Amino acid sequence: PLSYRNNRSAGRQKAMLSVFISYASEDKKKARDLAFQLGEDGFDAWMDENKLLPGQRWAVEIERAIEQCQVALICLTNASVRKRGYIQKEVRKIITVGDELPEDDIFLIPVLFEECPVPRSLRDKQWVEMFKADGYERLRNAMKLRASELGVEPQPRSKTGDLTGVYLATGYNDDATPYEGKVLISRLGDQYQVTWRIGEDHFQAAGSLKGSRLSVVGDFNFEYEVGTDGTLFGEWEPGATERLIPIPPEFNW
Repeated sequence: PLSYRNNRSAGRQKAMLSVFISYASEDKKKARDLAFQLGEDGFDAWMDENKLLPGQRWAVEIERAIEQCQVALICLTNASVRKRGYIQKEVRKIITVGDELPEDDIFLIPVLFEECPVPRSLRDKQWVEMFKADGYERLRNAMKLRASELGVEPQPRSKTGDLTGVYLATGYNDDATPYEGKVLISRLGDQYQVTWRIGEDHFQAAGSLKGSRLSVVGDFNFEYEVGTDGTLFGEWEPGATERLIPIPPEFNW
């Protein structure tokens, strides 16, 4: 039933550079900020929290995302380089995928959020130090070069269009329980009206779009980030997140 989520954009959306972001849970805030910056500059940043849908097998989807991405960023801090577990398995998968590409391809980039040791397995790749003044600019230039090599162009979010329409809402409450419903976004002048239909419950809020951020206030207060693929991702309280996916016209409100 959720497979229709790509139908609306098939054959219509321009190609974007897909960027997988690997990070430890302790560094989620830094990784989230990086994903937002990349999205603002027109790159399709993949993070588990805003790409995975309720019910999906997260390990399978993450592995698939690594195999399909065009650039993989491995975020490093003193906490992450000491961490064992799934994050290390994720890094090994990225290295394996990168080893299958031509040697001069820009694919795996270690991203240092602070001064920390770089794991031996990553030392043959030039890393970027995000804590330096030109850190993000250097990373963005690498992204642009990779996009140029692949024949795709960045699509900055400043081109965000009208948000009116019906969306599939998938989210998690702050206790990690999933929920699903529909959302109607309408417009009156410069204001957006947002109506949620979650089960038998209806909620409303109103707000405005500034750049790529839709801020609404009402029954629930949301800060949505608008993706270049037409999806919205937001958080309505700590640990409670929601993703809105445009629904094709044949799926009624």
